[in-house]
Amino acid sequence: MAISLPLNPVGTLKAMVRWCALVSCVLCLSNCATTQTRNGNYISPQIYERVKISGTPRDAVEALIGVPTASGPFDNRHSIYVGELRQRRLFFPTRLVERSVVIISFDEEQRVRSARRQHFENPDKVDFESDFTSTEEVSVGILRSIFGGVGGVYGGQAQQP
Repeated sequence: MAISLPLNPVGTLKAMVRWCALVSCVLCLSNCATTQTRNGNYISPQIYERVKISGTPRDAVEALIGVPTASGPFDNRHSIYVGELRQRRLFFPTRLVERSVVIISFDEEQRVRSARRQHFENPDKVDFESDFTSTEEVSVGILRSIFGGVGGVYGGQAQQP
């Protein structure tokens, strides 16, 4: 004798809808997590506090932070670190959270003498200098730049009139 169980399609459908709703809620909430991206040599405030201590050797600083973005132009006493922190949530566009420049100065014995951190009020806006240097190439017109060399040099030798 076979036992047959009554099927309740409405109850099964309700359970399936609940299960799908639960799975979709979990997936949506997991996507709400914020992801952070560090570009350049971004130095967090915690690491900056460790680096700015006077007397730290340059090797220890570079092991902790990495190679500087730039060094002093005439001497090797300044290391400049430029970086930014960006944040992205769900499918929204990436947002710039912080852009900073850290300048670390070293003494003659290659130990930290001072460190300073510069933040920008509005990190999305960058002001460019209005200084302008004109060069001869800028003032030359387009026709002169195209036809300026015509008739000047043939086969590596200048033509004599």
